[in-house]
Amino acid sequence: MKQTKALLLIIYMLAVTSAGFAQSGFVAAKGSLPAPLTGGYTLQRGYGTHVVGGVELGSKGIFIKGKSGCHARAIFEGKVSAVYKFDSGYCVVLRHGSYLTVYARLEDVDVKVGQTVKALASLGKVGRNDKDERVLHFQLRQEREPLNPCSWLKL
Repeated sequence: MKQTKALLLIIYMLAVTSAGFAQSGFVAAKGSLPAPLTGGYTLQRGYGTHVVGGVELGSKGIFIKGKSGCHARAIFEGKVSAVYKFDSGYCVVLRHGSYLTVYARLEDVDVKVGQTVKALASLGKVGRNDKDERVLHFQLRQEREPLNPCSWLKL
C-alpha cells in the first residue's frame, strides 16, 4: 500500500512538469502501439476491478507475462521522467507530452532520468514474480488520470 501511494505521488509530481514533446503522434497511434515488452507474452490481468479472495481490488494498469529474458520496451518515443526502486523491483516512467507510461517490476534498468528514448528502446529486464514468472506491470495515464492500456496497445 505504501508503494502504491508513493507511485501515485511520483506520477502526480511528474504530471505537473512539462516535457516539451508533441503528443499528437502518440494520440494518433492509439490502438496500434506495440506491446510494452519483447518476445511472446500473455495478458495476465487486465485493467479495471478484480475480485481476489472475495475482496474487490482496482487495477490502474495491466500485468503482462513475458518469456524468459524479456525486456520492457518503450511503446513510443518519450523522455525518461523517473526511475526508482521498490521492493518489487525498479519502475521507469516515460513522458509523451501529457501522457505517461509506467513500466514496473523491472529487475534492472537500461535508462536514466532525462534521457530521450525512441520507440521500442529497451528500458530494462522484466523481473520475476513469486511464481518465478517474468511479469511486467504497465500503466498508461493522461497526466494523473489512469487510462485503460488495452485500448491503446495492439495486444
